[in-house]
Amino acid sequence: KRDKKYKRRIKKGGDLIKIVAEGDSWFEYPVFVKDLIDWLNEDKRYAIKSLSAGGDWLANMYSQREYIRDITSENPSIFLISGGGNDLLGDGRIARLVEEYSKSRESNPETFIKEEFSDLLIFFERLYCTLFGELQDKNIQIICHGYDFAYPSDRVGPGVVQSLVHLATGNGQWINEPLSQKEIKEIEVQHSIVKVVINRFNEMLKGLADIYPHVHYIDLRGMAPDQDNWFDEIHPKSAYFKIMADKFKSKISMLTDLAS
Repeated sequence: KRDKKYKRRIKKGGDLIKIVAEGDSWFEYPVFVKDLIDWLNEDKRYAIKSLSAGGDWLANMYSQREYIRDITSENPSIFLISGGGNDLLGDGRIARLVEEYSKSRESNPETFIKEEFSDLLIFFERLYCTLFGELQDKNIQIICHGYDFAYPSDRVGPGVVQSLVHLATGNGQWINEPLSQKEIKEIEVQHSIVKVVINRFNEMLKGLADIYPHVHYIDLRGMAPDQDNWFDEIHPKSAYFKIMADKFKSKISMLTDLAS
């Protein structure tokens, strides 16, 4: 569907902003939620070639390098990348990154985080550095983000659609259940740990954007602050994805205005 929309807009022509997008479910949520690319596609000035796939890992995106092929063939002015969330939270990985519960750690959630997380961040940093470096000579502007603070949940619903999706996908599998296995069972304590993880991931990306002039970081932290703002543990509801997409649109406008 998205590929057809891209081809239609290219065929129609006009003053289009060509974009290639590679990412995970924040760029490609299967159904029920309008994700970031869905909202960006509402703007008919954009022709977006999306390679995104729900559940994709940054390591897979980099190893397959489909974006190199399409950036070369389509010659876009903007490349959007959304990667790392599944590497952090997929397969219950967060449980391997934190210590067992201790009441004394609650006042300083940083103390829950194991040294393995620092090693994982270094791995992400190297992947992103190589990715950004490979595209340095492509005359393209890269926009990245580090997600908002995912909200742990053990609930089903509210509403019929959300309830069915939660039952089908096992809401809680990404954060609540893995952390509960470490005896970290209070939702707000879990959320404080997620904030540490997401903050450090964001600061890593922000630091890289300061190094590479063609890389632009968007801070989405705090845009969906309440549990009710989230469709499930790791995806905001459509209305909050729209607010986030507006930040992307502002950045795209700034970059394309500078280039024109």
